[in-house]
Amino acid sequence: MRSPYRIAVALLTMTMLCSTWACTTPGSTLQSKQQATFMDVWNVYNDCRKGDDPESLLLDALVLHRVAQGKDTPALPPVLKPLRKLIDPTPVRLAVDPRAMAAACTLRAGDAALKRGWYDVAMQIFTAMIPAYQAPEFAYYLREARSGLATALEHQSTSSASIGRF
Repeated sequence: MRSPYRIAVALLTMTMLCSTWACTTPGSTLQSKQQATFMDVWNVYNDCRKGDDPESLLLDALVLHRVAQGKDTPALPPVLKPLRKLIDPTPVRLAVDPRAMAAACTLRAGDAALKRGWYDVAMQIFTAMIPAYQAPEFAYYLREARSGLATALEHQSTSSASIGRF
């Protein structure tokens, strides 16, 4: 049986690595494409909204974070590679903010972990969100992450106290 704590650590590590290097997420609908289209991103977001498995929700959130960071840029032909610095990447044109989609999906992953009783995993997810969403436009997500963290801490201390009684 897989430990939810190990799964969360592995996914959070993948997130940190993917924020440093452009990478693809296994099983992602965006894996084989050079650049995300609006419908690709929207489909991942819809999968996240409908899902309830913390692991798949974290993978969806990882894909959305990757798109939000602009990691889905088209590859240049080898002839143009020396000119890479002079060529602006084609912007991803979306009708919604991919950063907000990523934040919402990450919150869902934290909530799903709470529902499963994976309080350590939920605390890691919510704790990782707090420094990432300090901008004023993300005040809602920051509030929700702090609330989720408080709930996870409360449940963890309650479950620890009840274990100590036996």
